[in-house]
Amino acid sequence: MANIGGRIVRKCQILTALVCGSAALVAAGCDDCSPPESECDGDTLRVCTRPDGDGPFITAEWSETKCAVACRALGGETRCVNTAEPVTTCGRAANACIDGVLTECWYGYTFPQPACATGTICVATPTCGAMCLADDVPEPRCTATTSSICDGNSVATCTCGFVTARRDCGAGFCQETGGGTRCTFSTAPDPLCGDPAQPSSGYCVDGIAHECWHGFVIFTYDCRSAPCVEHAGAAPTCPQVTPAPASN
Repeated sequence: MANIGGRIVRKCQILTALVCGSAALVAAGCDDCSPPESECDGDTLRVCTRPDGDGPFITAEWSETKCAVACRALGGETRCVNTAEPVTTCGRAANACIDGVLTECWYGYTFPQPACATGTICVATPTCGAMCLADDVPEPRCTATTSSICDGNSVATCTCGFVTARRDCGAGFCQETGGGTRCTFSTAPDPLCGDPAQPSSGYCVDGIAHECWHGFVIFTYDCRSAPCVEHAGAAPTCPQVTPAPASN
């Protein structure tokens, strides 16, 4: 039986090769390809894919997408583009701000990205290209080794010398210490947090877990009916329950 099965498989493979070798049927799907190969066929993007599964008749095949404007193959990559020719706005940059929209640039062809988040704008920075930022001017305190700073009562996130976002501490207080920045519950360290040199600590009071950072309380949560358990050098935990936020 094994010999018979082997002969059947070999005959089927030969038949498949003969069919795919027919020039009349190449256009019907027997055009050989190897993933992740891609190409342009006029304004159609063709990408080589392999269906799921295994066996002698599972072969890679072309999937086709009709481009709305044009298809371009450049630098070993093939994409649908939305302009017939490259635009000068991109220049040699990988991205740009075009009409206030953060835009990916690919060999001069543009691909608009999702709108910048509320409170941010698209800015072309001198070293990091176009980005969504909170301000269009550099922040001197945002150095190469600084990830965040206190800006008033807000935590400001830094990237490439600019502020990318701000988070208002609300009723809390922004503190900078230990090389980091957090919103805290007080302007001075809480003695119950222990050693301010510790980046993480905490304590429990009346079933409320207090999470500390460098001596400041940064979060509290109610353990409900579960015990509040303190840990050396770490935040307290409420075993076997999902803590309910008390405040933040």
